[in-house]
Order: sequence, then C-alpha cells, then structure tokens
Amino acid sequence: MIKIKPFLIATLLLTGFALPAVAQIGEARNNLSVGINGGVNLNSASFTPTIKQNSLMGITGGLTARYISEKYFAMICGAQVELNVSQRGWDQLFETISLDANGYEVTSKDPTKTYTRKMTYIDIPFLAHLAFGRDRGLQFFVHAGPQISFLISESETIKGIDMNS
Repeated sequence: MIKIKPFLIATLLLTGFALPAVAQIGEARNNLSVGINGGVNLNSASFTPTIKQNSLMGITGGLTARYISEKYFAMICGAQVELNVSQRGWDQLFETISLDANGYEVTSKDPTKTYTRKMTYIDIPFLAHLAFGRDRGLQFFVHAGPQISFLISESETIKGIDMNS
C-alpha cells in the first residue's frame, strides 16, 4: 500500500523540477567596459604605542573591467574587477622641543632624523557595481566587495637614527 503524504510530496517535487525555471529579471543588458584608472592616496599606519607621522603620498593605478548585466527598477547591476599597483607606507615624524624667547616650549620637526617606509602592492578587487539614477545624466555609484593584495616590494629610508638601540 502506498502512503499518500510521501507520494504527494515526491510528485510535487518532481513536477517542480521538471518545469522550466523562470526568474524575474530586469531589462537585460550586455555592456562590457575596459579602461584604466589612477589616483593619489595619503597613507599612515596605526601602531601601539602610538608614533607621530606625516601623511605619505603614494600613487595607485591599473586596469578596470566592468560588466553591466541587468537593470532592476532604478538600479543598474553589474560586476567590476581591477588589477592595480598601489604604493603605501608611512613617514615617521621626529620632533624636538625647544624654548622660545618667552620661555614656552615649542615643538618642531627634527630635520636630522628621518624614517620612511614605502611598500608597493598588487591589488585585485572584485566588486559589485550598483548604479542609481539615469542612464544618461547624473548617477550615484556604489562599489562593494573583497580585495586580494600581494606585497611586491618595500623600501625604507633611515637618516640619523640608530635602529639597534
């Protein structure tokens, strides 16, 4: 004797898998864009205990590929991948304290001491590309996703500092 409940569940599942799957998609698009990117960044690093730093300027540049697949409501959806070279690091600030003519302490940069560390990375971000607004006109973009980075070189500049003490 066949039990009705398991038989009914199995029949419904098989019928559901046999029907063609249809998803609600927006306006279909096939838009591939490839280009270059570049910019300037200001870097610093966090340490415990804290050290004073100047911002270290570096450059970032590379290749970008973006694929726009669909438009949902007022949002354009796609994916973006980049291959970038990025310079990062920090410039430690050394200060001297002296007294001015009125006897007040004055802090100034010590020109005899320098420590700068520069690091160059290959960055590969994988981003969701979401655009809001008109196709032709003002748009607001949101990029979000993970990034993989590989350190490819580093250098340091030391002047007037004994690193062994």
